[in-house]
Amino acid sequence: MRWSSRIGLAIAFLFLALLEPAMAEPRQVLLLHSYGPHFSPWRVIAGRFREELIRQSHYAIDLYEASLQGERLGQSQDEGPFIDYLRALFSEYSLDLVVAMGAPAARFLLRHRLIFKSTPLLITGAGERALSGAVLTSNDAAVAVWFDQIKQIENILQLLPDTKNIAVATGASPIEKFWLENLRREYQPFAHRVTFEWLNELSLEEMLKRVATLPLSPCGPIRFTFSKSY
Repeated sequence: MRWSSRIGLAIAFLFLALLEPAMAEPRQVLLLHSYGPHFSPWRVIAGRFREELIRQSHYAIDLYEASLQGERLGQSQDEGPFIDYLRALFSEYSLDLVVAMGAPAARFLLRHRLIFKSTPLLITGAGERALSGAVLTSNDAAVAVWFDQIKQIENILQLLPDTKNIAVATGASPIEKFWLENLRREYQPFAHRVTFEWLNELSLEEMLKRVATLPLSPCGPIRFTFSKSY
C-alpha cells in the first residue's frame, strides 16, 4: 500500500506538472470516493494521499471531494442525479485532475468518462482484479494494488506451524461479500491442513462473543479480521 500510494502521488504530480507552466492559479483536483471519505481501508489511503498531495505539490491545490454513497449501501441506483450534480458543480470550473479512490469510483468515471473528457484521470486504491478488462485512454493512469491472500495463510503457518483452526471475521457490506468469495477460493489449498471458521453470518454482537472465546495460545485458533467495517 505504501509503494502504491507513492506511485499514485508521483503520477498526480506528473499530470499537474504537464499543465501550462505559466498558470498561477491553484490546481483544481477532484477526489471521488467509492464508499465515502470515512470508509476503511480507503479512509487511510485517501487521507495520506490528500495530505501528501497538498504538502508536496509545487502548486497550490484546490481540492474537491465527492462520494458514491450508493455503492456503500449495495444499492443499484440511478446515476443520473449524481452525474448532474458533478456537471453542475464544475460547470464553471475546469478541473486539472480527477482521482478515483477505489474500484467503484474508477468504474463510474470510466463509464462516464465524457463528464471530464479532457481531464486526466488517476485511479488508485483499487485492486488489480477489480480493474481487469478496464479500458484506459492515453489521459488515464491506474496504480492498482494486489492483496496476496495466500501469503497471509502461509505466513501464519510459518510462524505457528501447529495451527489447526483459523477464524475469519468479515462483515456483510457489499465489498466484504466480494472479498469473502475470494478468500474462500484462495484459502481452499489449505483446507487439508487447517479448518477455517467463517464468522460472516453472525451479527456483530455474536461475532464479538465468539471471538472472545477463542484461545490465545500459540497453537490455538487464530483470530484473523479481514475488515473492521460492518
